[in-house]
Amino acid sequence: MLSLAGAALAGQTPDHKVLVLKNKDGAAILGYDAVAYFTDNKPAQGNPEFQSEYEGAKYYFISAAHKALFDANPAKYAPAYGGYCGYAASIDRLSPISPERFQIINGRLILQHNKKATDKFNADQKGNIVKADQNWPGLVVRNGSGGKTLVFTDKRGVALEGYDPISYFNDGKPAKGDQLIEATYNGALYHFVS
Repeated sequence: MLSLAGAALAGQTPDHKVLVLKNKDGAAILGYDAVAYFTDNKPAQGNPEFQSEYEGAKYYFISAAHKALFDANPAKYAPAYGGYCGYAASIDRLSPISPERFQIINGRLILQHNKKATDKFNADQKGNIVKADQNWPGLVVRNGSGGKTLVFTDKRGVALEGYDPISYFNDGKPAKGDQLIEATYNGALYHFVS
């Protein structure tokens, strides 16, 4: 009963999971304006003054006009694969993105991690889109969340004070993670030893 009430408060059904890459402030696309990719064909840092919420993430915009466009049809502007790297999704993985690495393909905003991921994705763009589309539902089931998630982080958005969560399971003890080996989950950053 409590889970049903929680799901109702979140505006979702109990089995509805979402997976959106968010920064430490809960913003999708690292705070970049999703609409600007379509209207201006370039990345533009959004302003928290103009913000909307969609699928559990905040979206920032450069203007009230862009916010209005997004609010009228958020599914049109929200990035494919929850804003995670398109190439990573095509190989059934999750990877953060660079807001500078983007493409609009068949009306969808697809972001990439870096140049290497972009090149690999474009080597078989059509095939990789098919693979990413097939893999995405499973990635959401395995990694998504329903409703709001509360994760304790430091001021930089790092969970577990930078300790590797896997070490608790594999080694039975804490091990400090490397900030260069980082992943994002439910809006928090996690560091790993390898």
